[in-house]
Amino acid sequence: MATWPATLSVVLWMQAQAPSTVRLSEVAYDVIGVEPDGEWVELVNLGPEPALLDELRLGDEEEPGGTEATLAFPLGTILQPGQVVVVASSAAAFEAAQGVLPDFEVKSTVADVAKMTVDRSLGGSRFQLANATDEVVLTDASGARIDGVSWGRSAPLPGVTDTPLTAEGQTVARELDEATATLRPWSVGAASAGELRVIAAPIQEPTPPPDSAPEEPSEAPAPVQDDTASHEPDDSVDGASDDDGAVDHDHASDDESVDDGSGIELEREPSFQGPIVPEAGGCSASGAGSFDASAGVAGAWALVQLLRRGRRRR
Repeated sequence: MATWPATLSVVLWMQAQAPSTVRLSEVAYDVIGVEPDGEWVELVNLGPEPALLDELRLGDEEEPGGTEATLAFPLGTILQPGQVVVVASSAAAFEAAQGVLPDFEVKSTVADVAKMTVDRSLGGSRFQLANATDEVVLTDASGARIDGVSWGRSAPLPGVTDTPLTAEGQTVARELDEATATLRPWSVGAASAGELRVIAAPIQEPTPPPDSAPEEPSEAPAPVQDDTASHEPDDSVDGASDDDGAVDHDHASDDESVDDGSGIELEREPSFQGPIVPEAGGCSASGAGSFDASAGVAGAWALVQLLRRGRRRR
């Protein structure tokens, strides 16, 4: 048998935490098959550090000095954080029912399974759980109760939860709430030896980022105005023709006056048609003196040309 170095044992003992984080998690007292051989108890370490089990006592004796069993764990037993262990009355019977070996046994049926010992300072040696009414308690070495569960009691023990009776083959158990790392209340259900029932924490959906303010539509650039046409010189005169003498009758009626921008207003007689050929007395230039009608067509045409040249100079 291998022996641990003394220094390693001391280190493990110093790392181990007080056993207050160890709790009962499942109890099978009304089993299928031979009793009490098939009975078993499950424990779990809920703490974040290893727990030393040397100072713990497990049994069904509710008061120190009674006749029911008070059992001690093997020296140096350490329970790691979250670790689950099973203490069976008989390792052979437990294996036959569950298909695996327990961590500890009370009787000596399988050599490779660690043995619980009796602490006669607190109780007797008979470990047998009654189906009608009984309890399992976890205490420290002085007998101070740490945890416990009972069933069928008319007057529950102080600090111990009394549970409904189970049917044959069922157990009383507590589920682990993963979100709070605590055990839920005792309930009756199917056996799950060595596997702590865990209620998974709800999945937290990622919080979506706050909606960003919608982008304001950018203003369309103002259309570029093409001023080319506005800068081109306009040689035409309303109601006057180009060099070929054509007249725009859509914009100038027969009886309207024409302003060519020169400051000289030409009055058009109703009889005017086609090229500017004023009849006798039919055309006058206000502010520019009077013209004799006898000058004829040549004189009238020369007047139009003169007005155009004056407009271009400005």
